[in-house]
Amino acid sequence: MLYASMLGVEITDAKMHVAGTWKVGGSVYRQTRQSVMERVETTLEIQSDDDPARVAAVLRNASNGCFVEQTIRNPVPIEETVKVNGAAFAVDDYPAETMERP
Repeated sequence: MLYASMLGVEITDAKMHVAGTWKVGGSVYRQTRQSVMERVETTLEIQSDDDPARVAAVLRNASNGCFVEQTIRNPVPIEETVKVNGAAFAVDDYPAETMERP
């Protein structure tokens, strides 16, 4: 753990379990597919004989410094560029139509 070593905090063991709840709806053939992440649950188990306030500092820094966690907590705009065969491509130039099953 980077922050533990930076702060001189001894952590002898760490285990993390992450679970998510999501739902998916819509149709691939009608091009209405949507997915929604409803919940993310994490369980972190730490073993340390260090001062609890120092362990908390490590955990706070790890949480605040995690790009994935911060993106979920504070969504950011996505700037998307699409190219097909090397040329700029605008998906919205092609209206969604129901496709036949192959």
